[in-house]
Amino acid sequence: MKQPIIEVNNIVFKYPGADQSVLNDISCHIHKGDFLAVIGGNGSGKSTFCKSIVGLVPQFIVGDFSGTVRVDGENIDELPISDVAKKIGYVYQDFENQLVRPRVRDEVEFAPLNFGCLDYKEKAQKALEQVGIEHLADEFIWQLSGGQKHLLALASVLSLDPDVLILDEPIAQLDPLHGLEVYQLLKKLNEEYGKTIIVIEHHSKFIKNFCKQVLCLNEGQVVFHEPIAKCLENINELIKHSLLIKDKYDFSSQNLEEISDEVLVKVENVSHTYKSVDRSTHTSLNNVSLSFKAGEKVAILGGNGAGKTTLMKLMTGLTRLRSGDIIIDNKSIKSQSIQALAENITYLYQNPEDMFLKDCIQKDIEMFPRSRQREYIDELSYNIMTEFNLMQFKDRDGRLLSGGQQRRATLAIGMAMTPSIMLLDEPTASLDVNSRNELFKLLHLLKEQIKVVVIATHDLSLVTEWANRVIVMSKGQVVLDTTPQEFIESKIDMKQWGLLKEEVV
Repeated sequence: MKQPIIEVNNIVFKYPGADQSVLNDISCHIHKGDFLAVIGGNGSGKSTFCKSIVGLVPQFIVGDFSGTVRVDGENIDELPISDVAKKIGYVYQDFENQLVRPRVRDEVEFAPLNFGCLDYKEKAQKALEQVGIEHLADEFIWQLSGGQKHLLALASVLSLDPDVLILDEPIAQLDPLHGLEVYQLLKKLNEEYGKTIIVIEHHSKFIKNFCKQVLCLNEGQVVFHEPIAKCLENINELIKHSLLIKDKYDFSSQNLEEISDEVLVKVENVSHTYKSVDRSTHTSLNNVSLSFKAGEKVAILGGNGAGKTTLMKLMTGLTRLRSGDIIIDNKSIKSQSIQALAENITYLYQNPEDMFLKDCIQKDIEMFPRSRQREYIDELSYNIMTEFNLMQFKDRDGRLLSGGQQRRATLAIGMAMTPSIMLLDEPTASLDVNSRNELFKLLHLLKEQIKVVVIATHDLSLVTEWANRVIVMSKGQVVLDTTPQEFIESKIDMKQWGLLKEEVV
């Protein structure tokens, strides 16, 4: 029998101030060459479990910890994190927090350079090529899309050539085509280079097609740990633990609702460029013109770097508009401050943690109305937290909630701003099936209070289950603007836009 490369024995962990342990007596063995999917609903302990494997729990993330973790026969608590990094590479769910250098090439060179590798440049170049972003080597990191940053985090980990790779939601920020390419890369690393791969994943298609073993967690305990073939036979367990869906919510009737003639937003001939380190100019938006009417629920699709987030940030004034114009509330945004724009339009960030500025959810929800000296703030806060099922979390720091809970909280923060227009950037990323459906129901409720909702997404289920208008962007341009039905029935090859037809079907 193969010797385990990772041995986890009876680990228990409780965060400071928490009433219950997030890990409850977990034991498992992971063998060299495994391709393991760690599954379970949001809040089941998946990320904490993986962080315990690399020693981040409890060496950096403190709390009450017991049990042992051994890597290659060595106790993890006896190894400095720097030594563990040579053995195990870890890509965080909040991956932007592990990017520490200004430029792409600098970031990938950082680890091998600081470990004294004489061939650090070659290691970095190889890692960039492995993930397919060598053409971005001289870019500033802040110029990258969320998906490109995710690939960069993977490249920075690969630069040390570790034996084990742990990836927390590796394709959450990627379009379907790039997601497939990442899993094909992980398969190559696993089969050709013998690397042990551990992924926290919600996408059943990728688990089925690429993983060899499945570890299911629920409330911090192991439900099962078995080969993929046996796992797929147990459909009821997969449904129970939010990997598969039994009954879909039917929102198709929303697509038939009338859309008003009232135009709330006009985007007129908007272009946006930026300069890279070598002073060359790159175009992220190219002469985009759109309008959004009351009653519209718009899904903006497109591959990583298509311009979706740039368009949203221009509409909210977070990115300065230099070319073209955007009209909101019959006024150019050029004549409005960001504070004035925030009265009408709200942007919910791709990374939900960016929305949490206070030490508890209730204060985050109340922050905007208090800054505007609104009336009845306590009543507003109570009603919103009740509507979004957040009362039990009102005193918790939003950054410590699970992915689904964070999404609910950010929607509540947005609702407290009482906008007429809401923009959401990848709201279903990192959500399990149940949390996604919960989000769909919350989006359905928004129509009573918000006139226009626009979502930038790679999640094509939003097209069939929620949207009444679909816009596809590619290379900074609008290439398709249609209805969900026409989009689904289209014969156009979607791969050119970073989308996969089977994701719709």
